Amino acid sequence: MAKVGHPLVDLDVSDEVAAAHNAGSGPKKSAAPGAKKVEKLKKAVSPTPIKSSPAPVAAIPQATTSAVSLSSIVRTKSGKVLTTPSVRRLAREHNIDLEDIPVEGDRILKGDILNYIRELSEAKYQPAESHASDVDVAAAPPSSKASVEFLTESQVVPVNPIQKMMVKAMNASLTVPHFGYADEIEMDALDELRQRLKVVASERGIKVTYLPLMIKAASLALKYYPVLNASVSDCEGFITLHAQHNISVAMDTPKGLLVPNIKNVESKSILDIAQELGRLQALASAGKLGPNDLTGGTFSYVLLSL
Repeated sequence: MAKVGHPLVDLDVSDEVAAAHNAGSGPKKSAAPGAKKVEKLKKAVSPTPIKSSPAPVAAIPQATTSAVSLSSIVRTKSGKVLTTPSVRRLAREHNIDLEDIPVEGDRILKGDILNYIRELSEAKYQPAESHASDVDVAAAPPSSKASVEFLTESQVVPVNPIQKMMVKAMNASLTVPHFGYADEIEMDALDELRQRLKVVASERGIKVTYLPLMIKAASLALKYYPVLNASVSDCEGFITLHAQHNISVAMDTPKGLLVPNIKNVESKSILDIAQELGRLQALASAGKLGPNDLTGGTFSYVLLSL
């Protein structure tokens, strides 16, 4: 019979099992609710540190850059790459080494060369990704080429006042008799006069060309032949011989070819004509010729080559 207070059986165990048993039998600390789950979530969502590195820039490959072949290149007994003469010629024209061509069959074909050339071209013109997002598109300079919009349907636009005057003048010119005359004139004396006038004109800030001289010469001729400075009435019953010599001169302007006139040339000096001609040319270049400058002409002078 067993005595009260004495052990019934003695068991011998190893030191590791005993240590584990003693650790498990110790007091346990209560963990906060969900602590293990939070720890697992932290590990799951913790970002992996990324090393900053500059964005890659597309490098331009050279024609002689070695490429990784898809299969070993087949060679002849002499050591040459197996292909046709036309393929060799194509490779020479593009400065390509046949040993750099990726091949899939037992020899290099023309298609392999063309594919390799296309890949080089695509890699060459592939835009670099670095700093692309930092470029301000609004700061880019405007294109020098102005965009042209072509008409897709007919439009009706109003006629401006200058166009109305030009149409009226062109229609009136159809009623003016036309004739031609040619002659040779010795211009030495006229050139000497121009050289003397240039000295006086420079003091007044006036430029004297041959044109003011020719306009004044035309006005002097009109005094002798007033019928050339005349107009016919609408009813064609009368001819008006104009005493004023309002001589028109064609000028190129932003609005097209316009024909302003110099009023009362018969009473103006050569320097006055040159000054008025300069004023009209300045207004024509600025597109600011007024109705008074474009109307009232009685005679037109055509400048051919002076």
